[in-house]
Parts: sequence; structure tokens; C-alpha cells
Amino acid sequence: MKIKPTIIAGIALIMLAGCVLVDSPTGGAKSATMNCRYAVLFLYPEVRVVAKGDFSIERYQKLFKTDYLAIGEHPSPPDSSRVVGVLVVSDQKSAISLPIVSWDNPGIGPMYLCQSAEFNGKAPMFSAAAEDRENFVTNIRAKLLKQ
Repeated sequence: MKIKPTIIAGIALIMLAGCVLVDSPTGGAKSATMNCRYAVLFLYPEVRVVAKGDFSIERYQKLFKTDYLAIGEHPSPPDSSRVVGVLVVSDQKSAISLPIVSWDNPGIGPMYLCQSAEFNGKAPMFSAAAEDRENFVTNIRAKLLKQ
């Protein structure tokens, strides 16, 4: 049986994300308001953790555990998009991973998007997009840390 490279990369990414989420920037100290973790990983050109940190359980519940009606608010990436990374979030009881996709936007350059798939017209609220990696990662952090 031949295993596809994308499956191997996916398994490695999940293992790496698990290690990143366990490695606490606060040295293992728990905070009453900041007890969820996130990690942003890019696969290309090499596997790299570009951001990680803590955020509140309230934001976790609102952005990832509460479905809302996705009425045209989630952009749809084109068929030419490709998975270039993953956002992993955890409340220490479960972990959620969302793909980061990218595509070339003619006349603008690369576009980045991270959001959950829509099911029956509903989806978790979290969605982040930007035209370059730096602004994209900043956008993710801002959405997770918003009060």
C-alpha cells in the first residue's frame, strides 16, 4: 500500500501541533481567563510554527463551538487553492484544526484564508483572510484575542 505524501505531512503536522500546544509560553501556569491555546503552522516552504499563544475560553466557545448561520459571510476559495498550513486550537479537552488555504489572486498576489467548512448553512464563526502571510497571522491573532 502506497501512502500519499499529504497523509504523511498531515500526520507529522498533527504531531507537531500537539507538541506546540503542550509547550506553554507561561511555563505551565494556568490563568482563569486565558486557558485555551492556539498554534498557526505553515507547511511550505518548510514546516514552521509562525504563531502560538493563549486565548480565553469565552472566545474559544464563541468562535469554534457555537454554530451560526453562514449567510454569505464565509468567502469561498477557488478550486485552484491549496492547503498551505493549519490553525490548531484547544481548550485542553478537545482540539480543533482548521486548514489554511492559499491561491493566487490575479493582479493582487497570494491570498490566504482559514475557516471551517459550512454544513447545512451553518459553520463556526471563525474566519480569517488576508493578502499576505504577515497580515494573515496578525488577523488570526486579533480575532482570537479580541475582548
